[in-house]
Amino acid sequence: MADDFSEYFRLLSDLGNPVYYSLFLTITISVLIFLFFKYVLFPLRKKHIVEKKELELKNVRLMALFAELDPNPLIRVNADGIVIHINDAAKNLGKDAPIVGEKINKIIPSINFPIDDCIKKDQPVVFTETINNKFYSILFRGIAYLNIAQIYFDDLTERKQFEEELQSSKVKLRELSEHLRNTLEDERQRIARELHDGVGQNLHLIRLKLKTIEESQSKDFSEKDYATLFNSIESSINELKEIIYNLKPKNLDEIGLGPSLRILTKRISDETGIKGSIDIYGSEERLNKRLELTLYRLTQEALSNIVKHSMAKEFNIQVMNNKEIIKLLISDDGIGFDPADTNSKSNSSGFGLLNMQERISTYNGKLKIDSSQGKGTVIITEIPKEETINE
Repeated sequence: MADDFSEYFRLLSDLGNPVYYSLFLTITISVLIFLFFKYVLFPLRKKHIVEKKELELKNVRLMALFAELDPNPLIRVNADGIVIHINDAAKNLGKDAPIVGEKINKIIPSINFPIDDCIKKDQPVVFTETINNKFYSILFRGIAYLNIAQIYFDDLTERKQFEEELQSSKVKLRELSEHLRNTLEDERQRIARELHDGVGQNLHLIRLKLKTIEESQSKDFSEKDYATLFNSIESSINELKEIIYNLKPKNLDEIGLGPSLRILTKRISDETGIKGSIDIYGSEERLNKRLELTLYRLTQEALSNIVKHSMAKEFNIQVMNNKEIIKLLISDDGIGFDPADTNSKSNSSGFGLLNMQERISTYNGKLKIDSSQGKGTVIITEIPKEETINE
């Protein structure tokens, strides 16, 4: 028994024993692993953490810089919905400007969704909001790795106004098109009525008299009858001239705008009993034909409104032609009107004024209406002189 123990101890104390090699190898590997973790892996991990934090800090600084440079409002909130930062543009939101430390949903009621969930999921939310009379498209974007959210504002006020104006213009265009169709139909009916009641009746009378001459073989046809027949023919010719003149004033091409307006003024005064006057200042040089016709039609439109709506006793036309502009001023002493009412679809005079505006817009002109209830009306048209050059 003692011999066995001695033999076991001898084998254990022998340095060449494989157990020693295994133990030494295990200890060596353990030390190397420890040293690797301590001097290689742990420092690398620590360095990575530091670099990650520095990168996050850099990103935050860059985001803050971009936020300050952004011309649009930008607000940053934490997961509790508390405002933690605003840029300069956000400070200019007026009475609704956010304050650091406030709840964001007090400023923007539309943010009624769980903010922390949006942040955790990096979830963007887009909506619109009207703030201090401005219309914004708002992007709420959660940033999970920073545990914050940023709220980006895009001011769409001008775009919305443009869209509303465009829609309003489309409505006005439809109404104007309808009015023009009705006006054209009324004009056709007027011409048909004038041809029927005037020229048509005269021609019918002439036909009957000629038939009488044929049947009587001129035996009972006196000089008075011939005079009546001649007068009927003359009347028909004059009525046809009047109809043609209203469609296209022949005098305008031949004698120009100033003399044609004088003739128009006298004719309106004679037909309606409204006292009319016209004053022309500066040069009466010929303008291009299209512009002369436009100014003539504009005057016709204005005088038509005076006759139909103003209950005026007098009207005046002034034409001023200088080196820079040509100005047409038409005034009356009638009952006047509220220019704002001309936007009403039911207001026929409004369409007349709209027609005027459409006419002069071709020449980059301006139309100004000065009127109020009981104080008459003044319509001023100004067209740049460069638009008046002869064609």
